Amino acid sequence: MKYSIALGVTALSLALATGSVMGAKPKPKAPAKAAAGNVKNGAAVFAKRFPVECKACHKFKNQGSTALGTDLTHAGKKMNAAKLKAVMQNPKKFNPKSIMPPVKWSDKELTDVAAFLATQK
Repeated sequence: MKYSIALGVTALSLALATGSVMGAKPKPKAPAKAAAGNVKNGAAVFAKRFPVECKACHKFKNQGSTALGTDLTHAGKKMNAAKLKAVMQNPKKFNPKSIMPPVKWSDKELTDVAAFLATQK
């Protein structure tokens, strides 16, 4: 009798520890945090690249066009830096009909520009 009680207590302890009692689902793991970008550097990179590479399709603070792309003036209201970076790296993943090509900047530039755009609210 002692053996079966000890086994039951052990099984219950294990179930509680793993969260599998009565159909309880284990808590999801927190997503890995993206490296924080440098907002000041991102603003400088964006100011340099926007007129040449982005302005034809995107608008930012009354410059550019939204004929093909979205207005980036308030990009931070809709997306955080991690998502902004992911969209720039692979636009079709988020919108299969997107005609935007993947942005081929360095990882640091993408991270910094995404951090800058995320502050635009």
